[in-house]
Amino acid sequence: MEGTGVIDRFLGVFTSYIDSGFGLLGGEVAFIASTLIVIDITLAALFWAWGADEDIIARLVKKTIFVGVFAYLISNWNGLAKIVFDSFAGLGLMASGTSFSVADLMRPGRVAQTGLDAGRPLLESISDIMGYWSFFENFIQIACLLFAWALVLLAFFILAVQLFVTLIEFKLTTLAGFVLIPFGLFSQSAFMAERVLGNVISSGIKILVLAVIIGIGSTLFG
Repeated sequence: MEGTGVIDRFLGVFTSYIDSGFGLLGGEVAFIASTLIVIDITLAALFWAWGADEDIIARLVKKTIFVGVFAYLISNWNGLAKIVFDSFAGLGLMASGTSFSVADLMRPGRVAQTGLDAGRPLLESISDIMGYWSFFENFIQIACLLFAWALVLLAFFILAVQLFVTLIEFKLTTLAGFVLIPFGLFSQSAFMAERVLGNVISSGIKILVLAVIIGIGSTLFG
């Protein structure tokens, strides 16, 4: 699978650069998050001091849980995103009943190779009826087989490219979420975190749909 494996190598390069962004941005994100947490707690303390008749203990517990959840999301964001990806991909593959694994889904070249393998029997059928005189006698049959071969090959290569783009999109959305998730601490800026969380789920749904289609295709032609 050396020819189609170039797609996997491209994906590996893009993925390694994107994953390195979590380490490069980790310090900046931690600074933003800690600053916002300090501001949030300070403002909350001031409002609690002015509202002495309110249940301060209950509000303190609520605020502590709220900040703790965000701190957990920030510190484990990349791992949680991987769980989301594996869950959606696994559900899609399970629904299709394929032998593909989640690891195979991370290799678009494997999908392209499945198309090549599926088209090989068609080429063999063409070679069986190919000859100097038989070419003219079986021209329509040969043309139909060639068209079917090209159609199968094109379908799987489009799936491979779509999978490549979707995987990169999911990785980039996850990286953007890592930067924007701390802004969810404030109601005024929470829309940025909500939007990127929605995009992560949306990318996960795309993975699920592609997993179902690829799984069905690999089962039919595998």
